[in-house]
Amino acid sequence: MSVLAPLVDQNIHIVSSFTLENGRILRDVPVAYKTWGKLNDTRDNVMIICHAFTGSADVEDWWGPLIGRGKAFDPNRFFIFCANVMGSPYGSASPVTINPDTGKPYGPEFPRTSIRDDVRLHKLVLDHLGVSSVAVAIGGSMGGMAVLEWPLCTPPAYVHHIIPLATSARHSAWCISWGEAQRQSIYSDPLYDDGYYVTQPSTGLAAARMAALLTYRSRDSFESRFGRRPQVSESGVVTPSSITCADQDLAAHNEGHKQVTRVRPQAQTSAVSSPPHSPTEGQDGTGSVTPPPLFSAQSYLRYQGAKFVARFDANCYIHITRKMDTHDVARGRTSPTTEDPPSLTAQSTALATVLATLPPRALVISIETDGLFTPSEQKELATHIPDAELVVIPSPDGHDGFLLEFEQINSHVLRFLRREFPELYEKDEEDIPEGDFLVKKTSLFGEAEADVTRWYMVLLRFAPSPTGALHLGGLRTALYNHLFAKKHGGKWILRIEDTDATRYVPTAVDGIRNALAWAGLPYDFDFRLGPGMDGPHGPYFQSERLDLYHSYTRRLLESGHAYRCFCSPDKLTATREKLARMGSNATYDKSCLHLTEEEVARRVRAGEKSIVRLNDDNLPDRPSPTDIVFGILRDAHASLPTDPVLLKSDLFPTYHLASVVDDHEMDITHVLRGEEWLPSLPLHLDLYSCLGLKPPQFAHLPILLNPNGTKMSKRNGDVSVLDFMRRGWEPEAMLNWLALAGWGVHHENGHPSPSGTPSSPPPDSTALMMLPELIEQFDLSSLTHRRNVLDPAKLAYLNKHHLMRSWQTEQGIAFQAKRVHDVVKAAFPHSPYTSVEYITRVISVLQGRITNLHDVPTLAPFFFVELDYALPEAQTMKRGLSSDDYGKSRTLPRTATSYSATRGFVTVDSV
Repeated sequence: MSVLAPLVDQNIHIVSSFTLENGRILRDVPVAYKTWGKLNDTRDNVMIICHAFTGSADVEDWWGPLIGRGKAFDPNRFFIFCANVMGSPYGSASPVTINPDTGKPYGPEFPRTSIRDDVRLHKLVLDHLGVSSVAVAIGGSMGGMAVLEWPLCTPPAYVHHIIPLATSARHSAWCISWGEAQRQSIYSDPLYDDGYYVTQPSTGLAAARMAALLTYRSRDSFESRFGRRPQVSESGVVTPSSITCADQDLAAHNEGHKQVTRVRPQAQTSAVSSPPHSPTEGQDGTGSVTPPPLFSAQSYLRYQGAKFVARFDANCYIHITRKMDTHDVARGRTSPTTEDPPSLTAQSTALATVLATLPPRALVISIETDGLFTPSEQKELATHIPDAELVVIPSPDGHDGFLLEFEQINSHVLRFLRREFPELYEKDEEDIPEGDFLVKKTSLFGEAEADVTRWYMVLLRFAPSPTGALHLGGLRTALYNHLFAKKHGGKWILRIEDTDATRYVPTAVDGIRNALAWAGLPYDFDFRLGPGMDGPHGPYFQSERLDLYHSYTRRLLESGHAYRCFCSPDKLTATREKLARMGSNATYDKSCLHLTEEEVARRVRAGEKSIVRLNDDNLPDRPSPTDIVFGILRDAHASLPTDPVLLKSDLFPTYHLASVVDDHEMDITHVLRGEEWLPSLPLHLDLYSCLGLKPPQFAHLPILLNPNGTKMSKRNGDVSVLDFMRRGWEPEAMLNWLALAGWGVHHENGHPSPSGTPSSPPPDSTALMMLPELIEQFDLSSLTHRRNVLDPAKLAYLNKHHLMRSWQTEQGIAFQAKRVHDVVKAAFPHSPYTSVEYITRVISVLQGRITNLHDVPTLAPFFFVELDYALPEAQTMKRGLSSDDYGKSRTLPRTATSYSATRGFVTVDSV
């Protein structure tokens, strides 16, 4: 067994003897496989998933977001099977497994195998499991090759349906050439030794992997993610004891070469002159080495190459590239032609003949920017497979889009399965997908590890409008952005959406920043440096980005996805009223859509005011939008206005255009915002589609409600964060309260958990949790889409217990005593009993009764004033005292411990 095989929790089936296509016979052949779900009574609910080049049998590792209840790969409906191909180091027979004839690894002597060999071998495993037939076979790239071979290598009607993704009917000259270049990289490594190496030829294998990564991606994806950004060096300038300028040139030339060992001979002189004394050079011609700039794109490739050699084998890499070279579904399956070699026409005819024998109604999925298995190759499949459907998925990430576009792939595959297998879905038509489509962990074997999947950090934004003080809903949104970003090792941006000049409040921006600072939610990028100096994603005021919005507006106008509207406000009002009287749901009659280009140009030159509208007649087809919290939104376009406005007459964008442009330009990966924006999601996705941009993932947070069930808003409810700050609520309690509103379930024992653990159920709404605990347990899939009531009683409970937690340390007591001192001093400005030391002793007595520090003056005023025994309350208290106790109470020293000693006859309620 391969030394890498134990990395996968899988089954191993041994086939005693297997004859390859080339006639070679293998003995005791291990086949690694995994299954999910159960076989039905007829043993035909089988879904085969075929992995790609460097994948394993663990589908959850590289296509994990597609597995689960209500998703494309649903173990509750299908018996899912995935087996490791021969030649892979992850369990099946390969160069790293033991040759039973020699007792040593096969190494370079492992016989050549083909895609067809893998299918026939895996069929033996299905026979062993008692499978009668296969419902559907699914796979991408090399896995797609296997999908095409499954119905061709098995009895007729054994495989009912196929879904090939990002693959081809035959390996192209382009792919063959890239495979050869990668093999040559390995061959050139001095450690390769014809494949009989003892030490892995890591340099050659890493170089092969780097070259492969370039084919898996697109030029635009590299440019947009890396550009010419330098990689920050941790070491800075290296200063050896003695190094010449020529040595510096040698080092710069070989920067990144891991095997460089040559030392320049000291006697060698250079014909290149240099200044007598450079800024970093000493009198003896020595100096410090300043290496050439290392770009982030270079650093990324080197990192991926180094990581890959730790999980793969060079001989296995060579073997699988040659396996893919054999792929041609027409090979040997049609009558030989008299032409030698066959003409391209003859080859195409043979290919079409074979494809026509595949199961009808296949779903063929293509990636729009795939430069390795180009969309024309999937079009060829769909053209010749009977009644096949071709779906082209928009993605900027090239071939690896089939490993990245989880949500789109899930939508299309699930639609296909519901259509072809209605009997499997009739019981649960409204299945809600289990979990989201996020990458939860770094993939060990997949070609799209978590860091590759994102290419960059998880990046979110909190984008309030400066129209007033930050309210509770806004703070909850900022908190959830913070929790999600930190949970996934990412960052978040504070962006100010100030495009509505009529509602702008000059002090609002400072108020928002102060509220976030009070809450302890530090954003990673913001506008602190000022206009034009805002870091990598700025500027962060929308009013400073108008040229950007105008540029995107021109793109929409030129593509026909938008048009200018010259209707006056009065005319628009009259049009809406007329349409309403006619019983139409439309909000505009599109009268300006039909203006000629000449008429539009004339009116613009004349200075006539206009707005820019989206042309909803020209929208591309796409599936129903999906929200992480609310799920699939059906009939979502119904609530949208007709041809929504994108650019206003004052040349400021509407929220719809600005948010889409900003989220794209700032590389936002996830948008967490309030439910009030959920109706706009279809429009925003339409804009992404019209502009040819990849949208982020969206999660809309349910609206917060007052205890009486009304919507919490600035006009209905006590919602200003500033008011909560002024009334002395603890920021930790506020975050705790807001975070758990609508998150999690009540514990079975009915008692709050002081702090949950990753393996425990989601916390209930009164669980006492600090920010690090909230980050650790935060999971969007635990959120309910029901609207959440914010109960002040729960805030009081949490506030009291957060205070008690803070009093467990001397430092915490000292901090809180200073705060109480300020409150007491304001309530009793002339009291002599307000020293911090005295108040510290008061807190030690009252700490079990304090809900809010601002309550201390009213909770126990007798600690800070002279007692007046003429009051009726004091007379009531006096009747319960002996004469000795009465005298004692009048002469109490002003110490907190004196209250503790006499609290049996002096009660808070009676004073």
